[in-house]
Amino acid sequence: MLPDWSEQNVWRWLFTFYDAQQLEDIQKAWVLNTQDSKLSKTLHLVACLSTEQGQAQHLEPGFHRLEAGLDTPHPNRQVLLTHCVGQVADTLKELEFEADVVSLDATAAPCNRWTLQALARCCRRGTQVWVQPPPESQETEPSLTVLLSQTGFVAYPNTPTQTPALSPQALSYTYNPKWYIKTQRRIWRTPAQEPGHCTVVGAGLAGASVAYALARRGWRVLVLDAAPMSAAGASGLPAGLMAPQDSRDDSPRSRLIRAGIALTNQHAQRLLIEGQDWAPSGVMTLTTETWHPSGAWIRPGQLVRAWLAHPLITFQGHTHVARISQEGTQNWQLWDAQGQLIHTSSCVVLANAGGAFELAKTCFTPLAKLPAVEQLQGVLSWGYREAEDPNFAKHPVNGHGSLIPQFPMPEGWAWITGATYEPFGNKLELHQHHQHNLERLRQLQPRTAQALAETFEQNRVRHWVGTRCVSPKRLPCVGPLEASGLWIHAALGSRGLSLSALGAELLASRIGAEPWPLSNDLAQHLMVDG
Repeated sequence: MLPDWSEQNVWRWLFTFYDAQQLEDIQKAWVLNTQDSKLSKTLHLVACLSTEQGQAQHLEPGFHRLEAGLDTPHPNRQVLLTHCVGQVADTLKELEFEADVVSLDATAAPCNRWTLQALARCCRRGTQVWVQPPPESQETEPSLTVLLSQTGFVAYPNTPTQTPALSPQALSYTYNPKWYIKTQRRIWRTPAQEPGHCTVVGAGLAGASVAYALARRGWRVLVLDAAPMSAAGASGLPAGLMAPQDSRDDSPRSRLIRAGIALTNQHAQRLLIEGQDWAPSGVMTLTTETWHPSGAWIRPGQLVRAWLAHPLITFQGHTHVARISQEGTQNWQLWDAQGQLIHTSSCVVLANAGGAFELAKTCFTPLAKLPAVEQLQGVLSWGYREAEDPNFAKHPVNGHGSLIPQFPMPEGWAWITGATYEPFGNKLELHQHHQHNLERLRQLQPRTAQALAETFEQNRVRHWVGTRCVSPKRLPCVGPLEASGLWIHAALGSRGLSLSALGAELLASRIGAEPWPLSNDLAQHLMVDG
């Protein structure tokens, strides 16, 4: 029996197994049964895959957030898949949400007491559970029925079992333990906020990605920025490169960047024009001599504008937020430098780079402890080129600096290389920044550097200057600053393209108490309340 989809706007369905056809059937049923609703709807399908199943889909161990390719009749209707590759028991321990529906297949993998306890941690009182029991020949002592009862699952044997997720022999249970449900291990979970009005401060990659993630969930989002237009700061460079980071120990940062690139590529494929706004070009990392097919170049401003084009998002420029304060326990007030009230909102996200940390200090309410951040100034060197030039590589390269050899600009084909990184306030002259970029280019692509040497020497190189906000961990700061609706998504550093969509998805998932796009252990490296 399928759930009554009209009962709630967000559904969270957990599968302890993986069956592509059954997942597709549920998605189609959900789209069919919600097409007449005017409300925003989100369906989360979280499936556990074995290592072999992951390899068949070219997925490495870990969590993978995927957007279903089904056509829906409403712009705020989305199906999000989270494929979790690894041992089922280990996966369940890393999930941070409470499922509305669970499909448990005891024939796919044995279910012992520890697995069921981990599953119970992912349930709320009232979670509907469909159980495919093992054949009698595979039953163990104590039996699955006994273990389920001991773990808090109550059987309803007379309930019809017509769910497409399991066979007609599936048994129906509800998670309803007789004891008080302990919450010591749920320290990362935040109460779900129903979609309402949210104000995002900052209209770069960090702010636009959050606004888009919330708008797709039904939030009406006002995006404020001191500049007259979006992507006016560090997100306004002509083109940027998404390149995975290689590390010998496959560090958390490397894993986060790979996950972020995969998600941003999905957004780019759906929202941007390939060859004009972005290209899945791949990238060669010279320091490890590794080819990364997931690498891509993107024009960040185009991505920001595509995110902000969502019908539930309103952009307001020329608006500098100087102070925030809390009104009662439900609302936040944003003030300008003259003490005039700009807006009042129940949910506020600070996403204006270093300004977010300064703005947080103006609030008298005790907030989460924030790290000390650093402002780094960078200069990129770029220029125009002939469409056919043998001195340029055919694909982007990355190492100590990077080179995008060809991307389109209004006046023709362009190249871009860099960037320098200097503490904010250093008095390097522009030609010194260009010289540093040329030296890096000589290491990356000697032939290209030689061909461009005269252009650099004659000061015919164009430049882009930006300031990046960097945390001590060189990772974004994401999460709640206060228990009632104040959040942060900032300090993306030079990885805004790679990590903005991922951080925004994590933040939106936490606001709505939805499945996270990352495992618990990996997400903790981003969270300010970690």
